[in-house]
Amino acid sequence: MAQLEDKKKDGLLEKNDDEKEGILNNDYLNNNNKNNEKQVEKSFLHLTCPTVYKIDPTVEVIQQTTHDDTEMFNKLKDKYGEHKLNELYPDVLTRFVRGYAHEKERFKATCERLDHYFSKREQYHLDTITDEQFENENECLNAWPIYIYGEDKQGHPILYDEIGNCNPAEINKVFDGQTECLKKYRYRFMKRLSDSKRSQSQKYKQLIYKHVMVMDMSGFSAGHFGQKYRNLVQEVIGEEQHLFPETLYKLFLINAPFAFRVAKSLEILWILLHIKKFQY
Repeated sequence: MAQLEDKKKDGLLEKNDDEKEGILNNDYLNNNNKNNEKQVEKSFLHLTCPTVYKIDPTVEVIQQTTHDDTEMFNKLKDKYGEHKLNELYPDVLTRFVRGYAHEKERFKATCERLDHYFSKREQYHLDTITDEQFENENECLNAWPIYIYGEDKQGHPILYDEIGNCNPAEINKVFDGQTECLKKYRYRFMKRLSDSKRSQSQKYKQLIYKHVMVMDMSGFSAGHFGQKYRNLVQEVIGEEQHLFPETLYKLFLINAPFAFRVAKSLEILWILLHIKKFQY
């Protein structure tokens, strides 16, 4: 009861009149007053009313479809046909259209990425990949922990990726340079993440295809610069970006050690110098 009131004060919960009455009747029930069965029945019904969460409109909803977007949708329908595109979940095509809007040759770039997606979708059975057996999934999870926990105020699921806290030697041992095994492990998780977003969309009655990512960097060390480890991770993450574009909403890095902050500062400095060189 106290926790519920605290959330109410913080603006996290909103109660309608029925729920307020239900809380009052809860006190009545706690007093073990059973003289009025109708009142008890009424109290129970009010106590089971669902809590209404305040959810902000998602950035996906706020982003308007432009004339160029609509034109791109029509071009893709002409190229691939409605039957093939209808096999995809609706947000997939939207992500590809929006994700490559910045490209100079937008239609060409979007088609290249879609062709790549269709190829990998068939190769890895992306639509049903979680229905298949994957024997060493627990070992993979221990080596590279990734999981979903909670949501932000727009309803986006929060993904925790502990790649910066893992042991590179353990990853090399489990995957042994086998990118196919690592890809399958990651794609299975991405399918679960996609299912979670679709569940959130239905729950909150608004479009949700993005997520928030939290990366724990507390275990970051020189071992993360190893050639074998970097090649393995970069190949997998690089391909994920092309298969699941426009899905990252926010990224938080936590517990970053000094070595990581120095490396990141040097990377930012390098980028700024090249931007300055380009401008002048």
